[in-house]
Amino acid sequence: MNARFDDKELVNISGITESSAFFRFLPKLVADEDCVIGIASLFVANERVAKWLHDLPQISVPGKFNFRFITKVNRENPLGGAFYFRPTKSRLSDATRMAALAEESGEFLCSHVIGFKGFQSLFSFHDAFCCDPMLVSSSIPRQRIEAFCTAIKARYDVVANPQLEL
Repeated sequence: MNARFDDKELVNISGITESSAFFRFLPKLVADEDCVIGIASLFVANERVAKWLHDLPQISVPGKFNFRFITKVNRENPLGGAFYFRPTKSRLSDATRMAALAEESGEFLCSHVIGFKGFQSLFSFHDAFCCDPMLVSSSIPRQRIEAFCTAIKARYDVVANPQLEL
């Protein structure tokens, strides 16, 4: 699960290691409930977390952001997959609790996270919470990025879009 960007420059956020803190402070970055958060969880061992993921309402997702089929094929257990939700206060509170529950057993709620609105990528966090930095669209106001990074204790810099070089 990796969102593509058309932006010439992106914001590169590094040092995000706690999934529960990520979801708790995500409203500082994206406050628009019209956007969609996509998460990929290829291996879900905690049954309570799996139930929450599978109980999320099915929402329509544009083809370029729809990773349901590929995660179904590549998942490491039948409870895994790609799941999507709108970032309402209630849904993000649930995601924060589920992430904390997964962390208690030494896991992450998800391994990939994307955010998008319509056909525009807002952020992409591939190999989330362990390896890669999160890429954020330059369309998100810098004040929101700074507030998110301060809250989550992460660093950011502006980089040329590495996807345009491919």
